[in-house]
Amino acid sequence: MTRPRTLRCVLLLTAVLVLGSSPAAHGDYVWGTSTAEPATDPAFEGYWQYCFEIGWDVSEFGHAMSNVFMVLGLEDCFCACDEEYFAAEEPAGSSQGVGGCTVYYSCEFNCQGDPHYPGDGPTMKFEPMDDDCELDVTGTMTGCFYSLFPPTGVMLVPDVLCIKFATNVVTGDLVGVLPFCECGATPVETATWGAVKSLYRP
Repeated sequence: MTRPRTLRCVLLLTAVLVLGSSPAAHGDYVWGTSTAEPATDPAFEGYWQYCFEIGWDVSEFGHAMSNVFMVLGLEDCFCACDEEYFAAEEPAGSSQGVGGCTVYYSCEFNCQGDPHYPGDGPTMKFEPMDDDCELDVTGTMTGCFYSLFPPTGVMLVPDVLCIKFATNVVTGDLVGVLPFCECGATPVETATWGAVKSLYRP
């Protein structure tokens, strides 16, 4: 069961809105899972590393994915826009492109949200770094970013994964964890990690 405090931090999008020429639709078009653990890279000492596996299928629309972003559910978190709370390395993710080439992604934190999505609040966007390898209408990607915020409990979060293709945006569900708003969060300690691991036990 999800802890009560998690519900205050996670954005649950249950309505589909339309923004001009960029409609958002829900369906089995994008899905994903996430995990979090203390970062092992010395460059991100004290951070949590959030990693995602995301799949998509927009073949019925006839346009390949151009980028993927996720709504973090931190719209009421007053410190979320402070520079030190989020970070990413480059490349931040990868997937297989058309013909078997590899697509590499950069990762960008946007405190005001993505302009292509009907809503506001912080988002994390994964975007291809160059055009040498094209994405397909179906595929999977892995990506990671870092945050000082600790993870929520494992849960199903509706409509927080979003992919853009042409002028369209479709949404999907995430199973896993997201950053939990904890202003004044300090570097990860071993005792903290032990407590979080207990959340994953049946």
